Amino acid sequence: MRPPGQNSTGPSGRAGGWGRDRGPGDDGGVAGRPAVRLAFGLLGPFEMRVAERVVPVRSPKHRVLLAALALRAGHTVPVRELAEAVWGAAPPKNPRRAAQLAVVRLRALLDEAGAAGVIVTSADGYLLDLSPADVDIERF
Repeated sequence: MRPPGQNSTGPSGRAGGWGRDRGPGDDGGVAGRPAVRLAFGLLGPFEMRVAERVVPVRSPKHRVLLAALALRAGHTVPVRELAEAVWGAAPPKNPRRAAQLAVVRLRALLDEAGAAGVIVTSADGYLLDLSPADVDIERF
C-alpha cells in the first residue's frame, strides 16, 4: 500500500491517474477523516471524482469556479480572477461577496461528497488544496 499523498495509477495504468489520497498528515488533509481520492477532469466535459466516483456539479457557476481553481491547483486564485471567470463582463455589484457565497455552496457540495477542506481561504482569494497532477490537463 502506498502512503497518503502519492499519486495513484489511473484507469489507463499510468502514474498520475485519478487523484491523490487526502487525509490525516497529508498536506492540508482534514485530521480525523479517512483518506479521500480527489481529481478533476477539464479536458472534455468537466468532471470531479471523489474516491473514484464521479460527483455531479450541476451549477454552471460552480463548475466554472472549480475549473478556475483546478487550473491553478495548489496556488491562491485572487477573488478578482474568480469573479472574472464566473461572471465575465457582467460582474455582480459586490463580486467578493458573490464569490464567498458561491464558495460556501461549493464547500457544502464537497463536504457532502466526502472532500471537506479542499478549498482553503486566504486573504486575497481561494486555493484548491490539491496537487496540479490531480488535474488531467496537467498530465498531458
